[in-house]
Amino acid sequence: MSDSSSDSLVLCTLHNEGLILYCRDCRLCICPTCLVNERHRSHSLISFKDACKAEKGILEIKAKQLKKNQEKLQKNLQQLSASEKEVEETVEKVKNSVKAMYGEMRALLEQDEQNTYRLIEAEHHNMLRQIHSRVNGGFNFIEAAMNVVENVEHMDNFKLAECDSINILMEVNSMKTSIEVFEAIHISLGKDVQVDNKRLKSLENCVDEILKSTKKFLPRPWQYSENITFDENTAHRNLRVTEDRREIRFVSQAQSVLEKPERFTKTPNVMATQIFSSGRHYWEVMLKGKENWGVGVAYPTMSRTGTRRDMTLGFNKESWVFQLSDGEFYAMHNGDAIHQICKKFHRLGVFLDYEDGKLSFYAVDNFCLLYTFKTKFRKPVTPAFKTYDKSSTWPLVLCPMLPEPKEPVSDIGEPNPTKEDSVSYFSERL
Repeated sequence: MSDSSSDSLVLCTLHNEGLILYCRDCRLCICPTCLVNERHRSHSLISFKDACKAEKGILEIKAKQLKKNQEKLQKNLQQLSASEKEVEETVEKVKNSVKAMYGEMRALLEQDEQNTYRLIEAEHHNMLRQIHSRVNGGFNFIEAAMNVVENVEHMDNFKLAECDSINILMEVNSMKTSIEVFEAIHISLGKDVQVDNKRLKSLENCVDEILKSTKKFLPRPWQYSENITFDENTAHRNLRVTEDRREIRFVSQAQSVLEKPERFTKTPNVMATQIFSSGRHYWEVMLKGKENWGVGVAYPTMSRTGTRRDMTLGFNKESWVFQLSDGEFYAMHNGDAIHQICKKFHRLGVFLDYEDGKLSFYAVDNFCLLYTFKTKFRKPVTPAFKTYDKSSTWPLVLCPMLPEPKEPVSDIGEPNPTKEDSVSYFSERL
């Protein structure tokens, strides 16, 4: 702007008169009629030339600040690029570490298995040796007994007057003693063979102990991982759901959304798209920066209208939640709040065993069990959430638990993005 005569060609939109001055309070150009209007009477008025200089000065200051912000953002983006490389390196390191540990466990189990089989085979031979020893003893008995019998049968008839009675008596007694010994051996050999399998049973019990110990840890809940998404049709007006349906934010100003019978009207709740009526399921929620939230499951039939108790997760018979409220953790169902003492964590894991009626919550940061509901689900259930952090801009995020399906190769033959492409993403943009 300038004080040239061309300014008079610009007319006031209210009074259709030429503009003559600039109101600094309203930041508007005004005409003579505007000047005598009470609205601008006590305002600071300056010429167009002074206004131009003042506004230009403000613009220059803002431009400098914008440039600083842009440079700062540029540095942040470069740091994010470095962070992405760090993520790739960390993931690769963890993969190698886990692979090595699983390999070590397999080696230990294989070695223990081989040693156990060797002991079983050794015991196998020992048991057979005992049986074979008794068999050989039996055959030896038969052979010796037959000799005694033959000697008795071939003993010549004798007359006491024609022979040495003492020698004959001693021979007869010796044969008699042998027969008595053979009878005792016969009784022993004639008994059922009792195989001693205590050593084998001991080995079996040792392996069973390893199995039981392993079952305490396996399968882990994340074996039943699910990719969960929010159902935006159920989201309260103050919950903004992202396009990928993985994040929600509480916004102070209610959004303009379509009226849906499944939408919560009085409490900041949202349900998941998935509904479970059987099986085991596991999902995780990122809660970093959140101060007031609730995570659990509910029957899809849970009330959307009525009293606040009917619609608040954890306050009715149709919902089970673990929540953080005013710095305190609670497990809630049907209005019963069970206070939980635990350290703050960033990520919550939820494990649902529908048939067994168990709903467990874990602090994923150190995978510590926080609480387990034990009940009997009478209807299908769906993951349910609530958040009402008015002062926090952090979202509540559903963590992807399974790899996303790869995008198909395009018709023009362009390859799908690889890890190397991902690493170079920032460098291409910067």
